[in-house]
Amino acid sequence: FFQASLGTVWTAWMGEVIPEEKRGRYVGRRTGIVGVVGMIASLLSGWFLDSVKAPLNFQVVTLASVGFAIAAAVLLLFHADPVKNKEQIDLKDILSLPWRDANFRQFLFFAGHLHFGIFLSAALITVFFLEELHMTFSQLALWSVIAAVTGLISTEFWGRLADRIGNRTVLFMGVCIMGVAFPVLWILADLQDSLGYVWLSAILDAVAWGAAAPALFNLALVSAPAGQRLSYIAMYSVVTGLFGFVGGAISGP
Repeated sequence: FFQASLGTVWTAWMGEVIPEEKRGRYVGRRTGIVGVVGMIASLLSGWFLDSVKAPLNFQVVTLASVGFAIAAAVLLLFHADPVKNKEQIDLKDILSLPWRDANFRQFLFFAGHLHFGIFLSAALITVFFLEELHMTFSQLALWSVIAAVTGLISTEFWGRLADRIGNRTVLFMGVCIMGVAFPVLWILADLQDSLGYVWLSAILDAVAWGAAAPALFNLALVSAPAGQRLSYIAMYSVVTGLFGFVGGAISGP
């Protein structure tokens, strides 16, 4: 709940502080840096989970995550907040304005469909790696390392490309890679009992998400009018969260 609420405000906030002509490069670079930090965290936590017995291993990792989250909240206090005139908008307009905008309505349908598909399979991937391919937590961490290193390179490239050819084209490329390469490689890994396909999928995962994630973020910002950006982004979060929940709930049974 809190993550969804803060994510909406943060996205609208970034739309105010990042110049549109530099947004693709910035988001691409930021995604790469976050990926590297996540790589280090995944590597350390994977090693710790394999080295220390449960439940202590999971308790320590969870406590460390809470500590870093608190530190991030403190750092936000030092972030510049642009001053702007606040417009009063009622709940009815918040709920209806994004749907009355034909362009943004199409974007909402696409984003919802994409998140439904992602969460439909996301809950099963880790289980598939652990139970069917018999990977260890350290190998899962290695998967994240490969993806993060590749992402550090690919996100910067995709961000600059998006500034030149547009976010929609870059998003299309990323989604095509997701829809074709991932299932093929994972099926081959199981059929041939080879983790080589898994490591290759880690590389393509970074390439695909390096294109899709920043492009989707930027499209949400540029599709929303500056004056009503917060309400538009809020509806975007509601739609993607709802479709993602439904996809995850269906995959559970």
